[in-house]
Amino acid sequence: MFLANGCQMKEPDSQDIHFLRGYKWNTLLSYNAAAKKFMKYKIAMKDTPFVLPVTAGDLYGFCYWAGKNVDEYDTADISSKTLAKYLYGIQAWHLYHAVDYPSE
Repeated sequence: MFLANGCQMKEPDSQDIHFLRGYKWNTLLSYNAAAKKFMKYKIAMKDTPFVLPVTAGDLYGFCYWAGKNVDEYDTADISSKTLAKYLYGIQAWHLYHAVDYPSE
């Protein structure tokens, strides 16, 4: 998922591979998990296909959808610590695809 620009698959070129080698393997796995979770959110919201960049509203909605909520319980809910890691992953996803991450 991390290699795809939203729903558009992208074959990495030599420069992309060089960029990716700057990260540890576990970091890339974590970033990929973030992209996959965000994709699940977009599918759940029936907002596909899409391409990066995402909007600040998308991120806000993702945090509500993926995070733990006192009034609603879902087995797919994630902790605030994991959610913070996912937001870093989504930011790196934007960097990899050379698009602006929302500044709001």
